[in-house]
Amino acid sequence: MWYVCHEKLLQGPHAKLVMDKCGVSPAEFDAAIIGNGLMPSLFCLSILDHRPDLHLLMVTQDDQCAGCDLELVPLDRISASLRAILDPYIVQEWPGFHVTAHGRPAFYKEPLALLDPVQISLDLAERIGSCTLLAGIEDVRTHERRLLADGTSYSVDGIIDLRPIFTSFQTSVIIKAADLERLDAPVLADFDVMKGRSGYCQFAPLGDGRTLIIVVRPPDRSGKSSGPAHQDLLQDACALQDLLRACRVLDRLIGDLSEGSHHQALH
Repeated sequence: MWYVCHEKLLQGPHAKLVMDKCGVSPAEFDAAIIGNGLMPSLFCLSILDHRPDLHLLMVTQDDQCAGCDLELVPLDRISASLRAILDPYIVQEWPGFHVTAHGRPAFYKEPLALLDPVQISLDLAERIGSCTLLAGIEDVRTHERRLLADGTSYSVDGIIDLRPIFTSFQTSVIIKAADLERLDAPVLADFDVMKGRSGYCQFAPLGDGRTLIIVVRPPDRSGKSSGPAHQDLLQDACALQDLLRACRVLDRLIGDLSEGSHHQALH
């Protein structure tokens, strides 16, 4: 049985995703993937691209399997494993983005993509037989080779729990605002707009006068902040750092699956 519960599993030169050996009785699923937002679905798609023979169970609290929110992703900063599957889900792309803190704007000349959760959900829905989707699940518990989802029990060979990795909270809205129509490129992080509160906002021009606004808050949403502490402002962008941690987990997982057989990777 293997578990991915935190980035600390990847630390050290001999770290493995293979955490424990267990019995050989057959399970309903080769692996269960738990989490919210886009990333659990992207994990499923990436794993199935490398190992279409695996039978996956995906469990999310979101009402839709890939969440309901559009998300901004800096393409040059994510891992090769994730980048390889993203093209079908990119609905808009820009050659760069702004970051603002302490009244000082900075422009990063790096490609930024807007991902569509609806298309990701549709692709997963077509994988009937390879992936079983459970959305809107409020209570998820795991014990050894069992996963309990709102009272229903499933047997699994492995568990990938992304919830400890994604610690930030996001809410989004699409509005029409005249003062935002002048945006020439997205703002990946504006720390000043939070007026001393922890977190930041993202702004993405969608055309036709519409702007996507995403408010990102760290785990302690009640805290105050004096702004970013690092020279590279994006090190303080908690949603991006969550994404990069998940990329490292995905790269290691895909590497293990590619190098070994199903039995070696999961046991």
